[in-house]
Amino acid sequence: MSEWYAADNLHRCWLTVRQKGARGGIDKVSLEDYHRKLTSRLKKLSRVLRQKKYVPAPYIRFHLKKSAGGRREICLTTIEDKIVQTAVKNKIEPLFESHFLPCSYAYRPGRGHRKAIHNVNHYIGQKLHWAATCDIDNFFDDINHELLLKMLGERIGGDYVLELIRLWLKTGAFSGDRYREARAGVPQGGIISPLLSNIYLHPFNLRAPGGK
Repeated sequence: MSEWYAADNLHRCWLTVRQKGARGGIDKVSLEDYHRKLTSRLKKLSRVLRQKKYVPAPYIRFHLKKSAGGRREICLTTIEDKIVQTAVKNKIEPLFESHFLPCSYAYRPGRGHRKAIHNVNHYIGQKLHWAATCDIDNFFDDINHELLLKMLGERIGGDYVLELIRLWLKTGAFSGDRYREARAGVPQGGIISPLLSNIYLHPFNLRAPGGK
């Protein structure tokens, strides 16, 4: 089995990124641009990752209007960062997925909102008619980096992958020509961010009614 940073594995991650029609980032390299020198780019990327010299690029930050009002901050990564984040996500997701609870549906392979709705319909069929809705204000923006990294380290250990995730968390973002450092939160728009948010929320789910 090849290493997660091997060129053949990075190529599979590239195909995933391309299929999503992802936008480029601060380096202004588009999917089409990256594809023109794909083989040489992936070989170089594999070599840099093997040597533990990879440095993520800053994000591009912009805001989208939310249907319920307010705005959501989105951070765009480069195509190359998307490929590496996909590779890391594929490597670590199984380590955590087996420990997530059945009541957790968001951003998980093979689950999602449709199965959540199906489960709600099941509860309604069981004559359970009470429901509660709640939200965590500014959840993505307020995630504590050190706490999240500690939780990751309990399963990943001192692996280079953990250092990459630290870099993605600490990398700042440009909005126009203004740069802002990242002191907390995970960047919405990052491929690995949904998994990181589920890892961070897992202890909360354990303490919820019916969580154990």
